[in-house]
Amino acid sequence: VCCVASKTFLNFYECTDVVLEAPRRSKSWTSLPRVEMQHVGDTQHTDVTGSAVSLVSVAFIPGYGLPPANPLWGGATGIWVGNLPGLCREAEFDLFLRRLGFPNVRMSMPRKAKTPKRNKGFVFLHPGKTRLLMLVNALWGRRLLHRAREHPLVLRPQNLHSLQERFGQILKPSM
Repeated sequence: VCCVASKTFLNFYECTDVVLEAPRRSKSWTSLPRVEMQHVGDTQHTDVTGSAVSLVSVAFIPGYGLPPANPLWGGATGIWVGNLPGLCREAEFDLFLRRLGFPNVRMSMPRKAKTPKRNKGFVFLHPGKTRLLMLVNALWGRRLLHRAREHPLVLRPQNLHSLQERFGQILKPSM
């Protein structure tokens, strides 16, 4: 059963045949094309260090989100970016995107009703179909430096639940 990243978005979902081991945050992951996965009841491969792992590129990774190699990104309409600092403003996140080489990305950052200075911890990005995968690749494994503290970004397709209905073989309800 996969580790659940957020009670709101992936509760009661499991991967069909793999168990995740969360990657260590100490590694600098500018791009992560493959993830170390441990298979249940399957023959295991050995890597360079001799530890038994199998390389799979489609499972949800706690703390990082859905990897760019996942086929669900092909049907995504937008990007949900989570784990934002509460005081991050749209202008600051827009500057972060511009430094990555993505100016003029349409975004919406919901604010809290009682404290409008604080966001809800996530932002929706709408880069368009042609730039969506490029932006996911650029954001994958990145950290947002805010108020002298790094915040690793968590990515998932904005329309994840409707994609799961179409691609039920990747993530399926466990109940």
